[in-house]
Amino acid sequence: YMRGTHALKVFLTCLCQAAGHFLWLMENSTHGVSVTFGEAAGVPSSGILLKMIADKISLSSHDGGGQQNITLSTQSSGPSHSQLVGHINALPPFTLRLSATFGIFKGNSLLQYWSSADVVTQ
Repeated sequence: YMRGTHALKVFLTCLCQAAGHFLWLMENSTHGVSVTFGEAAGVPSSGILLKMIADKISLSSHDGGGQQNITLSTQSSGPSHSQLVGHINALPPFTLRLSATFGIFKGNSLLQYWSSADVVTQ
């Protein structure tokens, strides 16, 4: 039974190559942060899709002084090249935490996206 189940999963995976969108969080060397929503990590994508979830995203930094919310704004250089950007006001070492609740899933439940990134710099 297990062998048949595994074979079925492999078959279905090969049969339907579906694209997925994920939230990606990236920090740069100038205390800037960007959030993208797409298939590839850190690559700006469709402004239409980003606009649908932009107000559902919460981002904060956490350091020795506590939690600080990070304000995000949309940065776009074309209809399919958009991302959310913000500035980190935390002292190293710090962590970044992102959360978003969006979309309808089977049974009228919402999808929840969570992300955290430890940043330890000197």
